Amino acid sequence: MLCEMYRVLKPGGLLMCSVPCLNIARIIALPWLVLRDWLKRRAWLRRLAGKTEPFEFYQYVYAPWTYRRLLKKVGFEVIALRPYGYRGRRAPRLGVRWPIIGHAIAFFSPHMMMAICRPQSAAERMSHRRSPTLAQEEAA
Repeated sequence: MLCEMYRVLKPGGLLMCSVPCLNIARIIALPWLVLRDWLKRRAWLRRLAGKTEPFEFYQYVYAPWTYRRLLKKVGFEVIALRPYGYRGRRAPRLGVRWPIIGHAIAFFSPHMMMAICRPQSAAERMSHRRSPTLAQEEAA
């Protein structure tokens, strides 16, 4: 999808793209989320629960450095990468026993992140694709 966005973006245009952010709350909940998704993929369990439609995976989460690397690989230059969508509440369970930790997790757990990018120029793309040995030979 990012390749298609790169292809149709007008020269001089900017891309604003938002994705779910891998945050502290999701990292803490990761074992449960993996188990939950594994169980949802079992067709016989879905039939027992009365669900007839197949399970459809619909969401990836990205760490900021992974998202930046993905955009760069497609050919975008990242101008800004900002988290947003703080939930504004304490982390469940931790907030009851240790309220300071619960508030810290809520503050450092943005739900989404947005990247503002522009396409790299042809010269920038070519400089990233050349092997280091070719660049050294041309310089000599």
